[in-house]
Amino acid sequence: MSVSGGGRGWAWAASAGILLGMLAAGVPVRAVASYETTRWLSIEDGVFEMAQAGLLVLATVLCMTAMVKGRGGEWRWWVVPTFICFFMAWREIELDNRYLGENAFSWKYLLGYEPVAPWARVVMGVPSVGLSLLVLIHGVRHGRALARTIRRRRLRHGVVLFLAGIGLYLAAQVYDRAWGFVEDYGIFLPGFRAHRDTYWEELLELAGAVAVAMAVIRHFRLRPLMAEARAGRSPPENRSAAPVPPSASEESKPLDSEKGST
Repeated sequence: MSVSGGGRGWAWAASAGILLGMLAAGVPVRAVASYETTRWLSIEDGVFEMAQAGLLVLATVLCMTAMVKGRGGEWRWWVVPTFICFFMAWREIELDNRYLGENAFSWKYLLGYEPVAPWARVVMGVPSVGLSLLVLIHGVRHGRALARTIRRRRLRHGVVLFLAGIGLYLAAQVYDRAWGFVEDYGIFLPGFRAHRDTYWEELLELAGAVAVAMAVIRHFRLRPLMAEARAGRSPPENRSAAPVPPSASEESKPLDSEKGST
């Protein structure tokens, strides 16, 4: 089956089945598994977090490869996904926090009023802010071309899947921050836990990483993505149409060379 069939129902159903299946499977696992098992799955550097890191690193490498090898205007499509995947992978691996004690993308602490060393503000804060501003400027500058590409039928599935992954990731952050309302303000939010439990947070993040990785792999296989749109050519799936045979009247018309010889 051709990869170019971006809107086919089987692809949407398979993606939704994988993500919903992961979340649904998490319910009996959480209910039946022991505390040690769930802690082994969801602790720092646990199974869930290592799986997230591996998927996001893979997505980042594929995005960077497509951006470097992209011809013409193709590289412009991959700048924003590369940054998002890199940011998510960086947050999971946390090499800066492990070895330097600070997180380069924690602007609230690096650039706020927290007692942070001046070298950390410069060495870690300035590059992360500068990189984010460059990506933002790129998105604004090439927004029309990116929007035209996003609207293409063959890319809708991957775009929706990528956005769903980001949504699951944000949902995990909301779930995690809900504990702060209880701990700091004594506000109990309906439906949220009253004690800290990282299992659901990590499971939501893992589902988000799976969605992002599937979207990047799909778009990587569909390359080139922007070349046809920017050049005004038709999508690849429309180029294979059989040529229309000439009509009988056209075939009976003499060629210009024949006219000159008569």
